[in-house]
Amino acid sequence: AVAVYGEGLESEKLFTDMWAEFFIDTRKAGKGELQVQVTGPGGGEELKIEEVEDGLQKVAYFIDPEEAGEYTINVLFADQHIPHSPFKVNAAWKTDPAKVKAYGPGLEGGITNQWAEFTLDMSKAGSGGLTMSIEGPQEAEVKVQDEEDGTAKVQFLPLQAGEYKVNVSFADEPIPGVPFKPVFEPCTDASKVKAAGIGIEPTGVKVGEVAVFEVDSTEAGPGALECSIDGPLDQSRSTTPIHANPPTSPAYASGNRKQSVRPRRGSLRSSARAHITNNNDDTYSVQYTPKKIGQYSVMVMYDGKHITGSPYLVNISDPTKVKLNGPGVKDDGVQCVGVPLVYAVDTVDAGEGDLEVAVYGPEGCNKDVEIEKTTDTNYVVRYTPDKAGAYSVAMKYSGTDIPNTPVKVGVFDAGKVGVVGEHLNGEPIKVGTPVDFAISAVDAGEGELGIVMEGPSQVQLAPNSQEDGVLNFNFTPIDPGDYKINAKFGEKPVPGSPFLVQVYDADKVEVSGPAISGEGATIGKPALVKLDTKRAGKAPIAASVKAPNGEEIPMDFKPISEADLSVLEALGRPDLEAGLGDSDKPDGKFPLKAKVRASKPGDSSPDRPVKEDASMEIQPNVESGIYFGDFLPEEPGVYEVDISYGDDVVGDSPFKVSVAKPDSVKLKLPEVDEQIAMEWIDGAESSPDFLPLFATVGEPSTIDVHTDDAGPGKLSAVFEPVTETPQGEVHAPVDYDFVEVEPDHYQLQFVPQSPIDLDVTILYNDQPVGEPQRVILSNPKACRAHGPGLSPGLLANEETHFFVETENAGPGKLSCNIKGSDEVEVPCEVEGIEGDKYKVIYTPTKAGNHEVSVRYARGQINGGPFTVNICNPSAVKAYGPGLEKAILNQEAEFTIDVQEAGEGALGIALEGPRRTEVHPHETEDGTFRVTYTPTVAGIYKFIIKFADVEIPNVPFCVRVERAEADASKCEVKGIEVPGSFVVDASLAGGNGVLEVCAVGAFVPARYISVTHNGDYTFNIKYDIPDPGETWISVKWHGEHVPGSPFTVHT
Repeated sequence: AVAVYGEGLESEKLFTDMWAEFFIDTRKAGKGELQVQVTGPGGGEELKIEEVEDGLQKVAYFIDPEEAGEYTINVLFADQHIPHSPFKVNAAWKTDPAKVKAYGPGLEGGITNQWAEFTLDMSKAGSGGLTMSIEGPQEAEVKVQDEEDGTAKVQFLPLQAGEYKVNVSFADEPIPGVPFKPVFEPCTDASKVKAAGIGIEPTGVKVGEVAVFEVDSTEAGPGALECSIDGPLDQSRSTTPIHANPPTSPAYASGNRKQSVRPRRGSLRSSARAHITNNNDDTYSVQYTPKKIGQYSVMVMYDGKHITGSPYLVNISDPTKVKLNGPGVKDDGVQCVGVPLVYAVDTVDAGEGDLEVAVYGPEGCNKDVEIEKTTDTNYVVRYTPDKAGAYSVAMKYSGTDIPNTPVKVGVFDAGKVGVVGEHLNGEPIKVGTPVDFAISAVDAGEGELGIVMEGPSQVQLAPNSQEDGVLNFNFTPIDPGDYKINAKFGEKPVPGSPFLVQVYDADKVEVSGPAISGEGATIGKPALVKLDTKRAGKAPIAASVKAPNGEEIPMDFKPISEADLSVLEALGRPDLEAGLGDSDKPDGKFPLKAKVRASKPGDSSPDRPVKEDASMEIQPNVESGIYFGDFLPEEPGVYEVDISYGDDVVGDSPFKVSVAKPDSVKLKLPEVDEQIAMEWIDGAESSPDFLPLFATVGEPSTIDVHTDDAGPGKLSAVFEPVTETPQGEVHAPVDYDFVEVEPDHYQLQFVPQSPIDLDVTILYNDQPVGEPQRVILSNPKACRAHGPGLSPGLLANEETHFFVETENAGPGKLSCNIKGSDEVEVPCEVEGIEGDKYKVIYTPTKAGNHEVSVRYARGQINGGPFTVNICNPSAVKAYGPGLEKAILNQEAEFTIDVQEAGEGALGIALEGPRRTEVHPHETEDGTFRVTYTPTVAGIYKFIIKFADVEIPNVPFCVRVERAEADASKCEVKGIEVPGSFVVDASLAGGNGVLEVCAVGAFVPARYISVTHNGDYTFNIKYDIPDPGETWISVKWHGEHVPGSPFTVHT
């Protein structure tokens, strides 16, 4: 066992700056290498090892003077730690008074009656006693506090000014620097220092101007004056409201601020620096020049303490940065009497300050000025002038005029402007009549006169003369309508504005109606006249009618409102009853009576709904410019209608109107096969009791009309849906025309646009001829077919289907016919599945294109007939030797016959030991010749698909073998170099029977090794012990390869 002992292993005996020793006894441990390592706070330590005698070693290590702390001692014998290794010991600091440090302000001096403090650092001085004494003009109280980290805090209280001596000893020896001689000055009273001046006032200091204040320390005792400026500070602005308080002379309204300070953030770097001038009489002058706006903190300290009031909060402002908006600032400053002058004052960039406002008008200084503080930095100033004249608005900020002030404002009174003219009273005048008027603004004060005229044509108004403040205007209207003259003075309307000039033009009155054209004029029913004056302006209307017997018939025109006109237009062409209202109504308007056609309430019969006449009375309100008049013809013949508008006749007045007999018109319908008709309307919702007229959407239909003995008149037609249209329309959208076949013989030709059954009413002079004719409509093109049964690439012998939707196609019967490429019909089944939806099911049995014909109401549906390609993968045939067996590195082939399979994609995949390319070649007979060349022997599988479906007998397994052995195709390489060579039999066929024999000149080969490389190449190695000629025989499947046997010199 190894024994270790000595003081070097005992902590209580170890100190810095010494050699520590210990002994290692290995005499009873046997043989082994001794290893010693000592590591201290600074790393590995210096070692001295001395052999005292055989098996006993003395080890000494040095403890650095600056490295007290833990040391680790590793002792290894025979590469193993001995018991208790590693040893850990602690070295303490060596006692050394020279390493005691004393520092702190208490060793330098200070002010009496304040605790002076310094620190003693004994952390590296080792152990020892501490003694201390303080001598001075008067005994001082001393406090010592152990900080328990090797330091001590010392405080003493000097009560009398003068020099003090501080002595400190450690381990009975003085420490460096003693005695310390601090000097203490008498104390001062900073509260007795006084400061005054604009530089410390809350407001009044401006950016770029020198701010000055005075400091008086005559009563404060000795001390040092310090002054620092910190700003701009981050501050919270006041929200105290500002009240107008005008002073006496001049009269100003001022606003006061309430300051508050937020804790400063960021850098203490200030934009202003204080400059102190000592006046040598215990007073000082301080000045600074701020460069930025904001709140500054002015700190004044005396003898290290703030004086009373310090720090002072000073708001620095820049009146030149105040922004002003309002009348007269950026415009000409013209305002109207009674309209407030409103100014916006923005001080966000000007800093804190007091706002003062004064307004001077025709009566001197005005005191009723309102100042409203809306935000911390925004003000609104209001003053309402009550008399025309010149006004001046003065504003000051922090006692300085702000930019753009005083503001000059002119006040006017638009109510003093007068306008006179002959045609400004609204009485109608003809187009081309000159209009003269004059405007006087003599008593209105200064302002801008604005004249704008609105009317049907653009007219430039400019005064043609001016005299004594009166402007004369004239213009000549060239278009009819209402001309409004807007006159403003200083943007305010003058009394009576706008002025109305009504201009009319009888040539632009449009006349229409049965009483003018004769169309719709029938004996015993009112003949209507419509006047459209919307483009003619406004004027009185007068009319009279002269009958064929010479009798005069009176006719009054009444206006109709925009709302009532919209109703009439929505009703189409209603039959207007005789008497358009009472003509003696005070407002000159009338209740318009109209006859409309409506379904009988409660009648839900699928047959044609019963129709009744219902009367409605329409009360006009807002005039539309449309007027109606009528007269009642009682005998056939020509009537003369005379109409005037204002002082002029309208159009070709008097109008001559012929009245005819609509009852003499006869209709003739096309002949229709009854059996075909009944099949057509099979299942129709509206089945009439009589044979209807059949029509197809988008195709023309006809009805013959004969007007013999009916007199002059106009033919028209109304198409009404039997059932409600999807848009809820009263009339169905149908294109129609009456074509003259011969005199008094016309043909109604119409093209329906929607598959909704119709009732057609033919009108002669707007009167119905006979009963409405029912038209049954279908629209095969509205049918939509979709589904897998119409998709290309369907498989034979598999059932498929598709859907047909007949919604919006009208009544009809659905049928389907399917034929294959051989014209043989394929059975199919049509099923109604829900509402207007059908399902067609069929199973094709042969490949090829199939024609799918779907008809509705005997018409081909949209997209039909459809062509569907059917394919039959089971009809694909694959055959040939290449699907059974193949020879390595030789092209193999087979055939794929798709002639009876229809159209489809052919897919060929080959799986085997090595990827092999497959080459299909389409031939002229519709078959494919497929070739491939395998390069590795093994079992291969062909996967053949048609239309992504495997054909019969898939997969095809092919065995790939090498060709028969042929030694002549072997190649021997490197035989001339003794010891090794290569045999390449990759092209020689066979399954790999290689024979190699090597014989030396006197003895056989010591060994021969043959290694197959996996690709029918072989590495041959041999060893002949004696030099000389060597005979080498190489055979492949029992046959010598070319050159064998070989002779090699070794």
